[in-house]
Amino acid sequence: MGHEAKRMPMDFDWPLNQTWWGYLLPAVPCQLCKGTGNRPTPGTRSCWGHTSSFCDVCEGEGSVIPKIEPPEWKPGREEAGIGWQMWQTTSEGSPISPVFATPEELARWLADMGANAGADTTATYEQWLAMTQPGSAPSADVDTDTGLI
Repeated sequence: MGHEAKRMPMDFDWPLNQTWWGYLLPAVPCQLCKGTGNRPTPGTRSCWGHTSSFCDVCEGEGSVIPKIEPPEWKPGREEAGIGWQMWQTTSEGSPISPVFATPEELARWLADMGANAGADTTATYEQWLAMTQPGSAPSADVDTDTGLI
């Protein structure tokens, strides 16, 4: 299971383990090609050594699936506070923890709750804390001898 620590407003309240509604939107016609799937301007582009006349946005499908991200903390939302929340990213995406004031509080809660870190295993406080660091792209790495992450 992949995870991502998101910076969220402290007042963000979405049910744990429930996919965020903005990730479940239906497909809509591509606005660039008007649903045809064809490149709207003359010419072709190279894709893996092949030429194509497919639309760059929908890649020839004629439709796209919009995605609305949850309301991550942005400058100007100081009144709500800045928190940390762990999300699973293997499926559409859902929070697996409440929002906490610090990454340490988040990691402690995840470790104490035995939160699923992937492959039905848990992670230590230190492992969860490492997943909150900028640039981390955590996913489970299970030792097949010990079963530990």
